[in-house]
Amino acid sequence: MLRVYGVPTALSIALGLASLAIVASPIPMAASRDLIDLFLEERFRRSLVLSLASSTISSVLAVTLATAPAYAMARQEGRLTRLISQLHLLLLSIPPVGLGTAALILFTRYPPLNSISETLGLFFSPKAVILAQLLVTTPIAVSMLTGVFSMVPRELEEAAEAYGAGRLQILIRIVLPLSLPGILSALAVTFFRALGEFGATLVLAGNIPGRTETLPLALYNAISLADVETASAIYTLVLAVGLVTLGVHTLLYTRLVKKTG
Repeated sequence: MLRVYGVPTALSIALGLASLAIVASPIPMAASRDLIDLFLEERFRRSLVLSLASSTISSVLAVTLATAPAYAMARQEGRLTRLISQLHLLLLSIPPVGLGTAALILFTRYPPLNSISETLGLFFSPKAVILAQLLVTTPIAVSMLTGVFSMVPRELEEAAEAYGAGRLQILIRIVLPLSLPGILSALAVTFFRALGEFGATLVLAGNIPGRTETLPLALYNAISLADVETASAIYTLVLAVGLVTLGVHTLLYTRLVKKTG
């Protein structure tokens, strides 16, 4: 048994250590940059607030928008369902900068969307940051929630239908409560992905300091100026936000599993 699992275990440990080394390598460099001074800089605070606020909003919107189509794909079989599923896989394969470019063309070249986006002042604004994150995270949310909803026993839904419950009622009262741990995981993953979004944000919102500069863009700007210390400090703070979010998710997930299990 040890011989069978020895090599995979060793490879797993080696991969884990290599990943840890990569993730932790900028942290020592951050020590040469005063983190308190960085927090006191208004430009950085704006980037931090924008990133946290937009990532929270976009992750909630992504999971909300993904719920209905994900439930439909989890429960319905047919050519249309398979086509929609393949479309979501296609969206996952497109680079974020490509999605941003497609959205920019759609909302600026085709009426009435071009008039609507101009009236709303959609692009090169914080709203564009949320739109960019939403484009990238919604396909992820659909993919995750489809798997989550497919795990709910159909017998429960069939029993509810026998008592006269409608589809919407079943979704709200049975499927969603039983799927809360999975929904929470989808929220966490989409939040992480939104927090790290770069390409689509750059295309749709630009890189305007104090207005549309998110933490990834601030990190890019620091690297562009060869300011490795500031870049390492920003990276360390982003990592800290991720660790805190992961801790909260783990705590809530454990409680929800115990409650629903």
